[in-house]
Amino acid sequence: MRFQGDPLVWASLPCPLKVEIVVLDGDFPLEGGDRWTCEDFEKNIVKERTGKRPLLTGSDLIVTMRDAYARVGEIEFTDNSSWIRSRKFRLGARVVPGSNQGVRVCEAITESFVVKDHRGELYKKHHPPMLEDEVWRLEKIGKDGVLHKKLASMDINTVQDFLKMSIVEPDKLREMLGRSEKTWNVTIKHAKTYTKENKLYICRGPDYIVFLNPICEVVKAVIRGQTFPSQALTTANRAYLKKLVIGAYQNWKSLEEVDGPLNEMLLLTQGDVGEQYPNQSLLRSYQQHDF
Repeated sequence: MRFQGDPLVWASLPCPLKVEIVVLDGDFPLEGGDRWTCEDFEKNIVKERTGKRPLLTGSDLIVTMRDAYARVGEIEFTDNSSWIRSRKFRLGARVVPGSNQGVRVCEAITESFVVKDHRGELYKKHHPPMLEDEVWRLEKIGKDGVLHKKLASMDINTVQDFLKMSIVEPDKLREMLGRSEKTWNVTIKHAKTYTKENKLYICRGPDYIVFLNPICEVVKAVIRGQTFPSQALTTANRAYLKKLVIGAYQNWKSLEEVDGPLNEMLLLTQGDVGEQYPNQSLLRSYQQHDF
């Protein structure tokens, strides 16, 4: 056994020792000390809360130490550490009282650590959310709740699905949710903090290309050879483009997906208008328009 700063000293133990694994308060020892008494150690052992299962479970809570070594298998916490003042636990190892034959063997301790409730993690909201996260990771949408089931019935399963519909059919989504202005704003605000991705989705036709970001917002459109940045669209061509976007949304899985920095992707796809592509029939009914 050694203390911090002391040289390692090997001692011959009288016989194999029984060693017990226990849970300690994360604040032990006080003021970062590295020396304590048996009584101090005992006072800082943490037991389960009233009515709860034993705080630590497993088949190796008591192990045999031979030649200064003991193997500890799988052990498991049954409760989180948020209910004690320090909000942290340590693991401690001590010789089982009465088995040391009068030899004082100092207890060993780990660093302090936080134990989280796994059940809570399963239902935790993500900040920020990822596009592929399940939609109930958003604020105000409970897992397996009424709203979650409504969204699933509309094939809105991910944060990306939710955001795409909020762009293309916001009124329909809002009506389906039946939420107050305040609640709606909380959910949509949370959704829009999603982690951005370098992806473009490309909808192509005989005389147009529409570039969409992952949530179905128009990045750029090229129609009959004329390029329209999203912010430069007129009222007339916005109406036509909206029809193209709706069609792209409805046929999302058939769109071409491209990865990479946005500016580079836009340059690489310049000049493609007029070529034939697998989804060129998309929105053919909307090709009659005026500019």
